[in-house]
Amino acid sequence: MKVPVLPFERFLLHDEIVSYLKKLAAAAPELVEYASVGTSRDGREIPMVTITNKATGADQDKPAFLIFGNVHADELSGSQVALYNAWQLVKDHKDGGILDKVAFYIVPRTNPDGAEFSLTATGVIRSAVHYENEPLPNSITQADIDGNGMLLQMRVPNPNGRYAKHPKDDRLMTVRTDKTPGPYYDVFPEGLINNWDGSLELTLDGRHVDWNRNWTYDWRPEPQQWGAGDYPLSEPEIRQLVDFMTAHRNIFQVLSYHTGGRRILRAPSSGSDADVPHADLKQYKELANEMGEIFNFPVVPVYQYRNVGDPDLNLRGHFHNFGYFHQGWYAFEVELGQMCDEAEMYFGFDKTYKDFQMEVGWDDKYCHVLAWQDKNPDMPKAFVPWKKFNHPQLGPIEIGGPCPKVLRNHPMKRLKTISANSQKAVLKLAERHPEVTVSGLEVAAVGGGVYRIRGEVANTGVFSTGITSVGKGLNKFIKPRAELHLAKGVTLLSRRNCVQMGHLDSMDNWGSAVPLEWFVSVPEKVKTLGELKIIAGTGGTKTYKLRRK
Repeated sequence: MKVPVLPFERFLLHDEIVSYLKKLAAAAPELVEYASVGTSRDGREIPMVTITNKATGADQDKPAFLIFGNVHADELSGSQVALYNAWQLVKDHKDGGILDKVAFYIVPRTNPDGAEFSLTATGVIRSAVHYENEPLPNSITQADIDGNGMLLQMRVPNPNGRYAKHPKDDRLMTVRTDKTPGPYYDVFPEGLINNWDGSLELTLDGRHVDWNRNWTYDWRPEPQQWGAGDYPLSEPEIRQLVDFMTAHRNIFQVLSYHTGGRRILRAPSSGSDADVPHADLKQYKELANEMGEIFNFPVVPVYQYRNVGDPDLNLRGHFHNFGYFHQGWYAFEVELGQMCDEAEMYFGFDKTYKDFQMEVGWDDKYCHVLAWQDKNPDMPKAFVPWKKFNHPQLGPIEIGGPCPKVLRNHPMKRLKTISANSQKAVLKLAERHPEVTVSGLEVAAVGGGVYRIRGEVANTGVFSTGITSVGKGLNKFIKPRAELHLAKGVTLLSRRNCVQMGHLDSMDNWGSAVPLEWFVSVPEKVKTLGELKIIAGTGGTKTYKLRRK
């Protein structure tokens, strides 16, 4: 099996991701199946691969691990790391490996439209921009007005402007104070102004939506939660991903990749740790800390993803609360880091860094980033030099400034190490799956053509089949059951052929085996009595042939 090499020179366009995943499936059809989670607003498919050893069972008959990335448009590293996971799983497969027992569903680019915009235009976008109405007066529609293939910033001379050149590096802008020397400017996204009245009170056209505020749990409308969307799951891409999650009740673990300051994030997204039952919180912390050690990243709950000294966050409609409280998973997001981290200017959820709003407010950290860029000429350029341009409406201005897709991601040269760490973390988490098995299965003659079938069912894996204490109470996970399917002519003499067992805890975590026993009447010529099928969702589905001696 010759596995196609994963390109690591640059971030891939949508068609290139689709092409690579299809090549991966063609190279290893016994392991990989290409599909689509759905279709984006602009008609692009949301690509996905299912990876498992088909010789040891179908994907839906195994515990499954879901990985998805690139929910936010310019967080392109998430796509690359998810692709790396897929490539490495196939490349490293051997008999007896993780793919024999676990299926992986990998959606590298959840947001193909936004990512394509970020890659080809580099403009200001969080997840999506909705243009449902006529543009408001004095609103800017992003456009590449200077024809350089990028959407950057415009700095417009204005004696009353809110910004000035940074005193430490005049390539950057800083918020003006009463002590800041001129000249002064206003700074806007590059573009053209709709229904302009001649003033510089300008806003960005369209309504920006943050898909990580569009999940179902604790959703709040704007202005209570910026970027929330019209209603929970109003964004078709997120809704289709949730439909996939709901249809695949064998999923026991979910991991999402983002590119904020280096962190391992866990639930809750609002409130406090007191909202998570003690047993779950202990397990959640243990798993998160294991990941943190692999990545060498700090571990925090989402509500503490903030600057030291700032109040706790309350992110509504966020993935973590959805994943834990509505789905019952120990859900994780890995904030992979970005250019600031490369320049050793670490930050968490930095409230001064609002790169998706009109205000720039560059502080000293970006001077360090720019200095680091100057010392590392082989790294991608996070800042584009300002150039004079005659704007058709504003007149003489300058265009340049930060490039979001570069600032919001690691350089590709550095991303390989992070991707390798992500693979170690994925494999570590994947080992913690439930596994329901039958032991001591026997078919014994009682006499007079009557046989007794018995055995014990137990969860020999790590997690409960309900995963969390919250999950056990939801109607999300399949409660294990035993089904006796008898051959023609074999008659059931005792109890029903289907036994509901309820969720099974791990044998290492106070779980116990469930005894099974049936009596059947078997004609003399029948050698195979039928089969015993254990259906356990996250614990897998297994079938055992029943033969008399």
